[in-house]
Amino acid sequence: MHVEQAADAATALRSVRSAPAPFGAVVMDLRLPDVNDLSLLEAMHVLLPRARLILMTAFGTPEITTRAMRMGATVLEKPFELDDLSRIVVGGMPRPV
Repeated sequence: MHVEQAADAATALRSVRSAPAPFGAVVMDLRLPDVNDLSLLEAMHVLLPRARLILMTAFGTPEITTRAMRMGATVLEKPFELDDLSRIVVGGMPRPV
């Protein structure tokens, strides 16, 4: 498994666009230094239509969650268990609370 990390949306987009093969999963935060809305998620949805998209946030609202889910993303509210993130990345769902 190859993993890349980016500190901001611009770097994340450059990584995705220059990757030799499409990413299978993208884990991103809603708020980054250069973006604090769903624009990065929207771009990833277009660039990687088959990737598993996971949006982490401590600032979720019902509207944000609904919009993200319409783009096929799983939304993880912070704080969350790393086991939950691991299950989502490999194809499962978080355990019920």
